[in-house]
Amino acid sequence: MTAPAIEVLSLFPTPIGLVVMPNSAAINRALGPAITKQWAAAPDDARPWRWEDGFRQVAGEPLTPILEAAQQLANQMTPTGGETAPRWHITCRAHVLSRNQSLPVHARPGAVWAASYIVDDGGEGEQSDAGGALEFQDPRGSEPAMYAPTLTFAVPGGESIGISQTIGPASGLLVVYPAWLLHGVSVFRGNGNRISVAIELSANSKAGA
Repeated sequence: MTAPAIEVLSLFPTPIGLVVMPNSAAINRALGPAITKQWAAAPDDARPWRWEDGFRQVAGEPLTPILEAAQQLANQMTPTGGETAPRWHITCRAHVLSRNQSLPVHARPGAVWAASYIVDDGGEGEQSDAGGALEFQDPRGSEPAMYAPTLTFAVPGGESIGISQTIGPASGLLVVYPAWLLHGVSVFRGNGNRISVAIELSANSKAGA
């Protein structure tokens, strides 16, 4: 008896876009000191530190290509059915992590896409692994790994079911991902400071509407 043909589908993909920003060195040379100046003036108990109010206005022009790139990635990963791409409403803020700090797992309510841009990965000198990786939790939850963790799926990426995935920080890297995807930042062990920009893109209308 001839065995029937078997088709295996990989359902529920979760797209994550990555790009190393062109001219990132110049962007970071301008943006890093502006963020560090505000961070240095903040009280010590405000660490891990975030700067939201006034950040976009003070950061100014160096922030523009980052926000434009985030929009472009979001457009590429958003189907429109032939209609005009959404007109994104963008909010953003800066984060600074010092040694042994991290960010807990969270989502970005009220947005379609979220993005993280690494201004400075915080590694200095010969340090090759400063930690501070973006850590994404499997949206299928932990249940797939509860009974027999070694019995996973024979599909690309199937061996990681039920566990988190990480993307190491690198200065100039922009990562765009669904705002509902739970994520955090692992413990930072660098000798410097890990500086990043968090971005949210929400859409309430079509361009030209």
